[in-house]
Amino acid sequence: MNIVEIDAKRTSITCPSCGCVDKRNRMGSKFKCARCGFELNSHYVACLDLFSRLNDGRVAIRDGRIYLSLKAGSVVPADVAPDDPAIGE
Repeated sequence: MNIVEIDAKRTSITCPSCGCVDKRNRMGSKFKCARCGFELNSHYVACLDLFSRLNDGRVAIRDGRIYLSLKAGSVVPADVAPDDPAIGE
């Protein structure tokens, strides 16, 4: 397991949609962007911002929907050892 350290500064005041950083964006547990109007719980916003700061993490927000993508290697079933033949071979 790899552990990645990510700077959490300003994650709950940075809009994951337009990138606006403003203290007025966060009102307690509510987040509303002063620039684009994006709204969500401020804790979720911080998580989205942390995810997007990963080298391979991407957040896209379109039409009120949040899309997350992460570049990943091939997926191997947990019950198959790496040296075993693939299922069906």
